[in-house]
Amino acid sequence: MDDIQVSHCRAEALLSLGRYEQAAELFEQLAAAIDQQAAGDAGFLLQQAAYAWQEAGQFQQAVAVIDLLIARFSGQADLWIQKASLQVQAGQASAALATLTSALDSLTTTASSQDLGKLWVYRAGAHRRLDQIDKAKAALVEALRQPDLDQPLYLLELALVEATQDNLPAARTAFEQIIQHFPTSPEAVLASRYLARLAE
Repeated sequence: MDDIQVSHCRAEALLSLGRYEQAAELFEQLAAAIDQQAAGDAGFLLQQAAYAWQEAGQFQQAVAVIDLLIARFSGQADLWIQKASLQVQAGQASAALATLTSALDSLTTTASSQDLGKLWVYRAGAHRRLDQIDKAKAALVEALRQPDLDQPLYLLELALVEATQDNLPAARTAFEQIIQHFPTSPEAVLASRYLARLAE
C-alpha cells in the first residue's frame, strides 16, 4: 500500500479505538494530500473527518470541515442540513437558522422538492429552538408546498412545535400518525419515546 492507503487505515483504526481527535486530524491531512496529488475526490475523507470531530464533541471543527465540503458541493442540501444540525448540537440555533436560510436562498431553483421540504422542516426546528413559534409554523406551511415532502420528518417537527405550545393532544396525534403510518422510520422510534414522556 502507498503512504496514503496506510495512513487511511491508521485513521480508521484510531476512529475505531475512540481516539477521535487524532483520527479527525489525520483524515484532514489525508484529504489535503489527495488534493495536492489530484489523485481523486477528497470529499469522503472530509466526511470522515467531520464525523470524527463530531464524535469528539468538537462541533466547531466539524462545522469547519463541512464548510469545506459545501464550498465544493454547494448544491447538496444534505451538507447544509448537516452543518445546521452540528450548530444546533453546539447550542447555536441562530447560526443554524442562518445556515438553513442561506441554503434555501441558494437552492430554491435547483434542489429537488424533497430536499427543499427537508430544509423547510429543519428551518422550522431552528425557529422552534429560538421560541419563534409563529415562524416555525410558517416554515412548516412552506414545507407542505413540496410534493415530495418527507412526511415522517414533517410530522415529527409538527408534533414538537405543538408540544412547545403545550398543545399536547395535537402533539400526541402527530406522534401516533408517525408510528401508525411509518412504523419502520427512525422518526417512529423518536415518536415512541416522546409519547412515553407525554404519558408520564
